[in-house]
Amino acid sequence: MTLSLIGLGLDDSNAWRALAVTALALAAFALNRYRHSLKEHPRRARLSLTGLRAASFLLLICALAGVRVNYEGAPPVRLLVRYVQSESLSAEGEADRSADADESLERTLAALRGNGFEPVAETAGGGALRPGDYESIAGEGFAAAVLLTDAAMSATDARREVERASAAAGGGPVYVVTDLQKRMGPGVTLGRVEVLGRPVRGVPLTLRCAVHGLGMRGHESLVTISDTARVESSARVSWNGDDEWQVITLEVLPKVAGWANYVARVEQAGVEEASLLSRPLTLYVEERRLKVLFFEGEPTWEAKFIRRALEQTGLFELDYFAQVSRVAAVGMTTTEDAARQKEDENVGGAAQSDKAKTNSAAASPEARLHRALASAASLNAYDAIIVGATPNSMLSESEVARLADWIERRGGGLTVLGGNSFAGSIAAPNGRLYTLLPTDIDPRSLVSETQQVSRGAPLEAEKTRGLSALVPTEAGAGGPLRGYLKAVDGTLAAVLTGQGFVLRGLRPGASVLAASGQSGVASGAAAGVPLIAAMRYGAGRVLLFAPSDSWRIRTSASGAQDDTSGPFGALWQGLTMWAAEGARPQVEIVLDEESPGAGQEVTAEIRVRDASFALSKPARIRASLHRLTEGTGDTTANDAPTPREIPFTPDENDTGVWRARFVAPSPGQFSLKADYTASRVTGSTEKRFAVVSQSPIETGAAEDTLRRAARTSGGQLFAADQMNALLEHLRAPSPAADKARHTWELRTWPPLALFIPLLLSGEWLARRWWRID
Repeated sequence: MTLSLIGLGLDDSNAWRALAVTALALAAFALNRYRHSLKEHPRRARLSLTGLRAASFLLLICALAGVRVNYEGAPPVRLLVRYVQSESLSAEGEADRSADADESLERTLAALRGNGFEPVAETAGGGALRPGDYESIAGEGFAAAVLLTDAAMSATDARREVERASAAAGGGPVYVVTDLQKRMGPGVTLGRVEVLGRPVRGVPLTLRCAVHGLGMRGHESLVTISDTARVESSARVSWNGDDEWQVITLEVLPKVAGWANYVARVEQAGVEEASLLSRPLTLYVEERRLKVLFFEGEPTWEAKFIRRALEQTGLFELDYFAQVSRVAAVGMTTTEDAARQKEDENVGGAAQSDKAKTNSAAASPEARLHRALASAASLNAYDAIIVGATPNSMLSESEVARLADWIERRGGGLTVLGGNSFAGSIAAPNGRLYTLLPTDIDPRSLVSETQQVSRGAPLEAEKTRGLSALVPTEAGAGGPLRGYLKAVDGTLAAVLTGQGFVLRGLRPGASVLAASGQSGVASGAAAGVPLIAAMRYGAGRVLLFAPSDSWRIRTSASGAQDDTSGPFGALWQGLTMWAAEGARPQVEIVLDEESPGAGQEVTAEIRVRDASFALSKPARIRASLHRLTEGTGDTTANDAPTPREIPFTPDENDTGVWRARFVAPSPGQFSLKADYTASRVTGSTEKRFAVVSQSPIETGAAEDTLRRAARTSGGQLFAADQMNALLEHLRAPSPAADKARHTWELRTWPPLALFIPLLLSGEWLARRWWRID
């Protein structure tokens, strides 16, 4: 405590002052007589006895006079202290961890109290503070917060703990003290496993695994993802440091719809616990087909092969439209439309023929194409759009504007083919789609529309020299072209003639996914002419495929086709899926983790969009969590417990997003159902997920996150043996610290009643010592 003296004062009562003056005069006379009575004794005795008697008189006179001292002082610094428990504890280790927590907490409290601080670490009922107690103690004048932890938690929870502690301390700094008990010897652990994208049957799903290596410099580890039958994917990790985190991306292919169980593992090294080497993962796989709109000015050889490659998989629902002349159009639509057309063709009779002629204009494929582009609601039915060789006059400016909104809001994927490399195409410079493309196009490479149509013959490949291969770059090999690389089995064929667009400059945010190269072994660092470029556009993606003869990847020089699809099919399936990866449903529930662990805090968001896919602010949301029965995946009143209400609250900063936090229950399969009302429309949505057994998290896993979060709050991170450094930071005076006024009055000072008898007793003992009596 720092003090500053303001002044001395006496009692304002005149009677007390007169009494004090009288007592002072009598004391002076008595002391003088007392000193003369001791003149026959040694000088030391006279001075000691007179001094003791004078001290007694002085204290009495000052008390009668009402002497008081006015001063200012800073109040004791109040600190919020809490031990943060780990995310998950085993039954065997819970008692030991709790004992360590109590010991660390008491040791820290004793050190803070011994240095003049006022730590607060217990609730009214006793025990360490829990997350819900922060709100009850917020605003109680804490100067800072001290967090004790072994950092065995996820990065999300570490950041959340620091933010909560800072809020409870009135926005003050948070000082994190880590008590890390690191293992001896080398070891590897597996951290969080994230799911990128939506699990859909038959669609490759990317999993991102965080792996930590301790003392593993110069060694390698193997990370695998396996299902109940075999290893689905694996990758090797090369360690370059002694304390290093690496993120590994692996891919799995869900083969059936429904619940799918996976396990992520990292090979054992050193003496780490086996439970840290694996993470279970249970996902709900949807049965869903991507709906694709494919249109072009005239049917082309390139479009024929792309359509066939997509249709062979059974994962796409394709609507194809193309003009065959100025007055006619050909269209291949969805299965329902095709069946309806066939039924109409089989209906005989003059009446049916006349009716068909009357409605032919409105029911033509070209009219249906414009009808699909006429409104946001109809356009939002598609996940991806592929634009073949299309004249600029085929679409209006309003249709292109709706197409841009569809990419930005819906998150759809637009793919523009190199067959548009003719003057007057919709993707050429000054074309209506040109501003959406990820690169600029060299206008000198454009041909006339007549030349573009005439060069589609397969036999032209025999006459063309200087062929090149499609070589994925590092960005493409790790994303949309991963399946293509697997299909070519490491060897690329030089079959492209160079027909199509010539790309000459990337736009901001764009990247090259593939470039031209020589035949041979595939390389992830292609340095030739860019052939495939892509960029983000709002929530969606725009992809520009420069070659106009990629069909040659599927044919030989003589024109024979590869019926197995092979690399060509993998190329276009991967590109279309990747482009449409951001396509979202109109109403969705999103969890921050697809397969949370039991006891883990889960954050759920509900997003409601209107017909144009703009976020719509819900007026009411009522959600509940249902446990599903094993095997069937259905809820029943007999074997399922009572649904648990999950309260959602609107986000103040993000219109249309409602958020809820709840603790994941015991392991099992669950359904989060929500009924909502938004823009006078009532509906419901559902999210199915599984809760798995929580695996313990490695000690120190969140150390880096805690350090960054502490610095953001104005604090710092310290080790358990750096308590002196922590105290130095806490002692640093605040320039805006409030000071309190205090008054000390001798008359009411309790020790006064003790000091006067002690002085008189000392005087009596001194007289006996010098034998004065």
